[in-house]
Amino acid sequence: MGVYVHFPWCARLCPYCDFNVHLAPEPPHARFADAVLAELGARAPDFAGRRLVSIFLGGGTPSMWDPAEVARVLGAIRGALSGTAEEVEVTLEANPEDASAPRLRDLAAAGVNRLSLGVQGFDDRVLARLGRRHTGAEAMAALEAGLGAGFASVGVDLIYAVPDMGLDGWSRTLEAAAATGVPHVSTYNLTVEEGTRFGVEARRGRLSMPPNDVQLAMYREAVRCLGGAGLRRYEASNFARAGHESRHNGLYWAGEAYLGLGPGACSYLPVGIGGRRWQAVRNPERYMRGALHHEGAAVEVEEEELDAEQTLVERLLMGLRVAEGLDLRALSERLELDLWGRIRERALALSAAGLLDVSPGGARIRATERGTEVLDSVVDALS
Repeated sequence: MGVYVHFPWCARLCPYCDFNVHLAPEPPHARFADAVLAELGARAPDFAGRRLVSIFLGGGTPSMWDPAEVARVLGAIRGALSGTAEEVEVTLEANPEDASAPRLRDLAAAGVNRLSLGVQGFDDRVLARLGRRHTGAEAMAALEAGLGAGFASVGVDLIYAVPDMGLDGWSRTLEAAAATGVPHVSTYNLTVEEGTRFGVEARRGRLSMPPNDVQLAMYREAVRCLGGAGLRRYEASNFARAGHESRHNGLYWAGEAYLGLGPGACSYLPVGIGGRRWQAVRNPERYMRGALHHEGAAVEVEEEELDAEQTLVERLLMGLRVAEGLDLRALSERLELDLWGRIRERALALSAAGLLDVSPGGARIRATERGTEVLDSVVDALS
């Protein structure tokens, strides 16, 4: 299992972001940690007997959090979950403006062993369009500081298909990242979401997105450039050197259990042939009041039970994202369904079209490179 802690505050709201984020120049460091620990105490018994292998601090901007409070929360999580593995991957997302060498050393000392830097790019014009607070030079300096801070692994996030971005500019960004020797790179195609400033601009016709063929060329350029630098595409958007793949994200893709702590955080617990999912209240103040005044039990706002059919669709979508594909026999046993019998004809048709690789007898299916480029359509055809 994994634990995700959502730190909801940022110093600035980016125009493309639809995550649960709130502005705060100075977050309530200790009070928020107290609330997270209260929720942890209430929820940990649900995960008794499961082995903790990953903790992920995301946001928001968790690099704003006082490292002493980060250390307190990490220690409490390890103590509350009795099945803790000897080596737990502990990831923290950071923005370049918070990634000074002393700050990063303090976070490493607090127990963080994997750094995920949201640089998003190295081109000042693109960064300004994305509403980022840092420059390309500051992004590179933060990455160099991260690589030298003693973390077991460091990754960078990059965004492509930004309004007015060209293929040449994206190629230069990829080459700059690869040249640093960073062992993990995530490349995300910009999605314009309702409720964001980009969403408003798009409705008003003021957002000039690259055409679809250019966006596809950008994706293929990432596969070419990063692959040539020794970073294997192990998931649709993620590239890594051997041994630096994200263990935490792997839990999501494999349908394993995870406990979400913090406002808006989601949790998932496999149950029988389905599962149970719940989400905490999104407002940070309501979350903290509920957790602190009711011993962590008053933060849940919605819950759903997933049956075998819903689980199947989710497992197809997530399992086909990874390069190794989906173990269909193991999933069939878990869901008590004859999955190969159900999807055989459709899977073979997708295979004939060059979109799906199918092992003998349908034991495993995986999306081809072409299939990964149209993954949603592949999943729709199978389900």
